[in-house]
Amino acid sequence: DWGMRKADEEGLMTYLDSTMTGRPIYERRGFEVVKALEWDRVPWGGEGKDWHGCMVRRAKSVEQ
Repeated sequence: DWGMRKADEEGLMTYLDSTMTGRPIYERRGFEVVKALEWDRVPWGGEGKDWHGCMVRRAKSVEQ
């Protein structure tokens, strides 16, 4: 939360990478998915598929 407040004060957009588990937490804080990648883990010895989201949050207005 500190980082988001600081970004708002500076008028900066915030970027982060997310897992599917973290996605709802970030969405509640104003982040939006701008790109999502899904891939099969099997070729690398894993099981199933994995999801990776690129998310951004635009700066909010800060009362001075």
